[in-house]
Amino acid sequence: MPQSLPSSFQFDVSVDSVHVNQQRLNAAGPPAMFHAIFGIPSRIEERAKADAPAGNRNNQTHYYDQLGITLNEHHYTHQIQEINLVFDPTHSHHPTKTAFQGILSMAGVSLHPGSLERALADSSITFTKRLPGIWFATSGTTSDSSISLAVMTYGPKLPSGRRSKSRVIAGVSFCLKHDPWDTSYRPEA
Repeated sequence: MPQSLPSSFQFDVSVDSVHVNQQRLNAAGPPAMFHAIFGIPSRIEERAKADAPAGNRNNQTHYYDQLGITLNEHHYTHQIQEINLVFDPTHSHHPTKTAFQGILSMAGVSLHPGSLERALADSSITFTKRLPGIWFATSGTTSDSSISLAVMTYGPKLPSGRRSKSRVIAGVSFCLKHDPWDTSYRPEA
């Protein structure tokens, strides 16, 4: 009999770990490991604009439409390397049918759909603005990092047609430690 899965998810995030319903996730792993936590995805899609080279495939996205969560599966290693919480499906590269339905605590700061970008300043995590609307935080150096955090924001359109300076969080991503050459979960050819 399949294990019953939670109907909601609590994410507790620090700069070096992600806990989902108190289970620590800080490294990439096979889809089955993540499906045991989140359940069977609503759909799995390859949304690349170009075909992969012969004998290869593009990244797969595992959608949890009713939860507002996606998982990114690496094209070569077949491991889940990224968890995405979709706060606003209309401003997401991989939109789910609904916005994130769980609870996100980022170093003690509660974030939810509709949260403003300025809430990041209340977190003990130091975010760096790389481009307008894209904030990053990484533990350690890129090569030894446990996890990288990315927060995407946008300025809602005003009646004048301009964008608001008060930016809203569109999504939060957790990139897990991943060896892009690890073939231990790759299916046999």
